[in-house]
Amino acid sequence: MGLCCSNPTEIPSSKSENHLQNTLQRIIKENLDCQDFRLLCDFDKGNINKPFLSIGDTEVNALAFAIVNNDLDLIKYLHTKLGASFEQTEILLARQNSSIFDLIISSYSQEVLEYCLPIYLKFDRLIEIGEIDYTINFTSLSIPNPIKHIHPMRRATEKNSVPFLSYIISYFKGQQIPKDFDINDIDDDTGENCALIACRSGDLNLLVFLYKMNANFFVKNRNNENAIQVAMTYNQKIDEQLCYSVLVFLIDIVGIDVTDNYEENLLLARDEVIIGYIEEKLLHAGIKSTKRQVEGKYDLDNSMYEQQVSKTFHEVALSTISSIFGTEEFSIFSQITID
Repeated sequence: MGLCCSNPTEIPSSKSENHLQNTLQRIIKENLDCQDFRLLCDFDKGNINKPFLSIGDTEVNALAFAIVNNDLDLIKYLHTKLGASFEQTEILLARQNSSIFDLIISSYSQEVLEYCLPIYLKFDRLIEIGEIDYTINFTSLSIPNPIKHIHPMRRATEKNSVPFLSYIISYFKGQQIPKDFDINDIDDDTGENCALIACRSGDLNLLVFLYKMNANFFVKNRNNENAIQVAMTYNQKIDEQLCYSVLVFLIDIVGIDVTDNYEENLLLARDEVIIGYIEEKLLHAGIKSTKRQVEGKYDLDNSMYEQQVSKTFHEVALSTISSIFGTEEFSIFSQITID
């Protein structure tokens, strides 16, 4: 979700209230021709927390609009002068499976985050969201879906917002980390933390960042899949070279045990180089098993997975990871060979 205007309007705090209101109206009008941008009603200063426009499928009030627009002066004005409530804004967004931090992550501004974070920490999000009314429709016997809380760190990982993650981690350095801002907090529904989500994305820079921030890569999701299996499931069909690089990082750098549920690893492997790499790692660990043997055990057809891949494929993958680290610390990559 975002606005057409990429450069937020600067509003000096010394300007009059009328000027600020006029500026808000002007920004709205400038964006009315944007796709999925719709004015719901006139901006009402007396009902400041009421949603008055929609961006895509999300209805936003004035404070949420200012956050999306990265307009810190407008945020401060709405909050301190007109009494816009962060709590009520969070409730409004939560009803729509969004959150204040979801907006901040989507259109990241560190100065907006610096202002909003301490305010957010002062109110009890769980109590506020608990105040949302649920109505059972006895005619249709349907019950609205429960609200899925947006975990800021997991959402930032999904959207590859390393600046957001980095700022939050630095903010709580040396402090007790709240559950909402812990990169190792696990989703009750999926069993994922930030590390497993990053494995789904296949973004090496994100993976390396989380590794350096001591993210836990050794958890398993609700399907009992480890980081290796998650990476192969989500990345192999999209980019085999990238998937190979991710696997080398997870196994040789992070130290994920390739022998854990190794038959599943072999069954998931589709690319010739990835298959060879896993088989070699298993052999080094004392397990003499191949993909073909495992497929034969389960009466599966191996022909659909066979591909022709260049011998230099693994060299590209390893140099990619080495360039990200930029050090000689991980010289282990030079020792890896694929016969």
